[in-house]
Amino acid sequence: MSTLAVVEAILREAAMPLSVREIVERAGDALPTKSKTPDTVVARDLSMDIKKKSEASTFVRTSPGRYAIRELAQAQAYYRQSAQRQAQLEYLTGMLMAIIPAAIITAIIAVTAGLLHKPATVAVLGGAIGAVVSVMSRMSSGSIELTPESGKKTIRALGFMRPVIGGIFGAVVYVFLAGGIVEIVTPPTGTGELAFYGGLGFLSGFSERFANDVIAQGAAKTPPLPDTGRSPATP
Repeated sequence: MSTLAVVEAILREAAMPLSVREIVERAGDALPTKSKTPDTVVARDLSMDIKKKSEASTFVRTSPGRYAIRELAQAQAYYRQSAQRQAQLEYLTGMLMAIIPAAIITAIIAVTAGLLHKPATVAVLGGAIGAVVSVMSRMSSGSIELTPESGKKTIRALGFMRPVIGGIFGAVVYVFLAGGIVEIVTPPTGTGELAFYGGLGFLSGFSERFANDVIAQGAAKTPPLPDTGRSPATP
């Protein structure tokens, strides 16, 4: 058997990418080469085959120094992509399970109790909406990565919590600005107040970094608590 035939048999049996060192160790005496550096021979033959045949090669380099059977690597990549899409759908389902009932309940309470025109309510709703839009944007761009192995219930629970966290961030940013804890901008008064807090709430839910920066500024301005562990000085 040729070197590449031995390598192909090993990679098919492994059904996963292997490094050259791992291939040589599994091959043992089955490799036809008598070289004192079989790693170099295997790496050379694999590289030459891939370079010469390109997409028609049986082998594919999955990462520097690691190789796999092309058809198996493509099948695994397709499986991972499908699993990732399914996980994203479960995550989206979890978000909808949170946002739809919450929106209905919030609307009923806000209308009946007259809270719909309160800046705090608008900030919380803006945070929840911003969180949902953020996830949708990342899904469309393919930048969101989930762990399908976590299971449907766990992924849905994480999706359920995302708008909740966004709403909490919106509420925290409102409290910090309205309470004067931070002074990023001066909140307007009158007709622009609702739009101002709604926009900040949306930013808080959309970008966790924005909310964290606001919280960090508030923490920096908070005076330290007195040290009560020390006994008072004796006059």
